Amino acid sequence: VSIIRDKLKHTTGNIAILVRSRPQLTLLLSLLRQEHIHYNAVEIDRLTDLPEIIDLLALTRVLCHKADRAAWLGLLRGPLLGLTWIDLVSLVRNETKKTIWELVKDKSKIKILSREGQSRLSKFIHIVSPYVEASSLLSLRERVELIWYRLNGPALITNKEQLENIQRYFS
Repeated sequence: VSIIRDKLKHTTGNIAILVRSRPQLTLLLSLLRQEHIHYNAVEIDRLTDLPEIIDLLALTRVLCHKADRAAWLGLLRGPLLGLTWIDLVSLVRNETKKTIWELVKDKSKIKILSREGQSRLSKFIHIVSPYVEASSLLSLRERVELIWYRLNGPALITNKEQLENIQRYFS
């Protein structure tokens, strides 16, 4: 990354990076994203590995299967909701029999969360509840997209590529 950054300072053209195989790029592309170095990698990033898609994938999974604990925890902790680790642990502590969906609707569990956690979870439940139960009127894509918009997902987009990735995911 430091070599790339140095070359970018001294050139007005493009830089090409050659690798033996695509898996070698995984770490490099992650580091370039962290350093906010723009790159164009056609069909190299797996859509499901991108941060903006991981939350949409978790949302899709919870709508498909209410008992998908990992997807629920990822969604609750992710930027669309942003529960703290303390609130998340408080919510699920000693609860192995109930689904996360049952826990987030349990008023006694919500009371033990921080005020901020209660507020965030209350808003989340209000937005998500109508779409968790499969509706014959809306497709899965429509439900995911509506929830994402209502949870202010577009505010998390920082560049054009993220928006394109999200559009590809919805398609």
